[in-house]
Amino acid sequence: MLFETCEPRLPFASDFGDAPDVYGTLLASNGPHHLITPGVFLGANVDAELDGQPSADATGDNTNGGTTSPPGDEQGVDFDQPLQPGGVTSLEVSANVSGYLSAWIDFNADGDFADAGEKIAGPGALGFPIAVHAIGAGPNRISFLVPPDAVVGNTFARFRFTTDSGDLTPTGVLLGGVEPDGEVEDYQITIEPPVDFGDAPDSYGSKLASDGARHTIVSGLFLGTYVDPEPDAPPRPDLTDPTNTIDEDDEDEEWDQFGTNDDDGVFGVNCTVTAGEVCELAVEASAAGQLDAWFDFNGDGDFTDAGEKIVDNQSLVAGLNPVAFVIPAIANPGISYARFRFSSAGNLGPTGPAADGEVEDYVALISPGVDYGDAPAPYPTARHDIVPGFYLGSRIDAEATSQIVDVNALGDDHLGGPDDEDGIDVPRTLAPSSTQMVDVTASAAGYLNAWIDFNADGDWADAGEQIFTDQVLNPGVNSLSFSVPAVAEAKTFGRFRFSQSTGLDVSTAAATGEVEDYEFAIASAEFQDFGDAPDSYGTLEASHGPAHIGSSPPLPRLGPGIILEDDGQPSSDASADEFDDGLYFDAGVTQPLDNTVPLFVGVNTLYFSSVASAPPIDAVLSGWIDFDHNGRFDPHEQIAVDLPVVGGSIQPLP
Repeated sequence: MLFETCEPRLPFASDFGDAPDVYGTLLASNGPHHLITPGVFLGANVDAELDGQPSADATGDNTNGGTTSPPGDEQGVDFDQPLQPGGVTSLEVSANVSGYLSAWIDFNADGDFADAGEKIAGPGALGFPIAVHAIGAGPNRISFLVPPDAVVGNTFARFRFTTDSGDLTPTGVLLGGVEPDGEVEDYQITIEPPVDFGDAPDSYGSKLASDGARHTIVSGLFLGTYVDPEPDAPPRPDLTDPTNTIDEDDEDEEWDQFGTNDDDGVFGVNCTVTAGEVCELAVEASAAGQLDAWFDFNGDGDFTDAGEKIVDNQSLVAGLNPVAFVIPAIANPGISYARFRFSSAGNLGPTGPAADGEVEDYVALISPGVDYGDAPAPYPTARHDIVPGFYLGSRIDAEATSQIVDVNALGDDHLGGPDDEDGIDVPRTLAPSSTQMVDVTASAAGYLNAWIDFNADGDWADAGEQIFTDQVLNPGVNSLSFSVPAVAEAKTFGRFRFSQSTGLDVSTAAATGEVEDYEFAIASAEFQDFGDAPDSYGTLEASHGPAHIGSSPPLPRLGPGIILEDDGQPSSDASADEFDDGLYFDAGVTQPLDNTVPLFVGVNTLYFSSVASAPPIDAVLSGWIDFDHNGRFDPHEQIAVDLPVVGGSIQPLP
């Protein structure tokens, strides 16, 4: 009997891989192969080859024409999530029947699947949170960690599927030389640069599909202590969830007062997130760069409304940087979100890509702002919690507890915003023993309580001083009237309180609405002495301009002349009042200063003259100069405070 030695041959049709042969693809390189068995494969079909089909891009098995099935059999794995160093990602594997999966990715691109951490499915794999081996018929989600040192660029992956539960390696067959059933599929894939995403709800533009805010991670440029990558923004609950804290960006860091995780670059220094108040933050940067930031003040789920960009391309240095912004008085109380984007280029929008840096999203609870009265001492202070859409006039602003005290009840309007005390339309001069009409503008239905200190004794506690008690107001203009008693001429103050509640007194805190305080003059004279500075300083009566009652015999006055007007006389150079004749540069010079006063850096000495009254009456002088040219007299610009006046003399201003 004659025996002949033959080459080893596979007796049945088999499926081979097609990665480059450095990975072990050809039969001569112990390449993996599976016995084609009806119904056992990945994807929609499987075809047979006589040997491995190595190719530069792992498409050889798709282009060789096939032998038993339609060509193009490598469609069992869907890489639908990006692979980024240091990130947790996933992919979808579809099987025709239940079985067992083993899979590898060459993360360090060294031409093999043998390094630690490169097995992503099967016994001993570093899956996330656990390794997957058994899979079911249909789609299966496989999650795993991409090593932090994975090499960015093209590399290869290998997937082996069989109904045999034995442990497969990237090459060869089962232990004992048994060829497994099933299929092997090789893929060329790309390790992408690591990207940091935001994690606010997707209405803000967070997920990749929404062109979410995202930054390619570049070594050395981030907020806080570090940045880690994500394949996409995590799912978020909606804004109505009061327990929602941003805690899905990653798992490995501490947050400041706003939340948890790698969003660790923004610290609240003095930020109560209260409507109407200034929020002071410290932002920690790893290196010099630019900061853009947004805050959803109205809680509508986006950062696109006017005024919601709180930081516009601010330059940061390495370390802590101060950042401050104002929470608008009309900010909607409740849960909202802020977004901070740090990059080298700057000028970013709230969504879209950035070439470097980091995005950090924060959840914040906006507390209602508070509106305070501003009548001077000894009048008590009143406060109202601000409710959006409920106020007097056209607007409301919020103040801190210790708001500016102003002798003319204008402290509420020294805070840098528009004048919100615009709800009461009434002449500021009230004639004794008269009936006075007043128009009150309300934004919604509510109740009005109001007082005027008719006897000017520093309180609103006397009989007849409450002019409205739980007066019903309708939305819009409400025309009302009140009686002015027969009282002496005086400067005095009134308080108007609007609320959804009845029974308010002059100082009890209210849960809704607004308080507006006004200065009044009780005077029989129709005309008074007004100022003539530009109206930004408060000159017209409608702008709460200062007015002094004209009387006979005249009270003490500056200079010999005085002219009475029916309203302020604003002019660009304060020249409209022809009797501004009370200031001098030299006590020995009788000619008063012109309306244009030269001042020099350093110490200036001015003098004022006054005319004595008969009989003598004590008087005081107060004065202001707008040193910073901002168009208003700020509290620190007051140069004379209740300076005693000696009638008939020329005195220096201190």
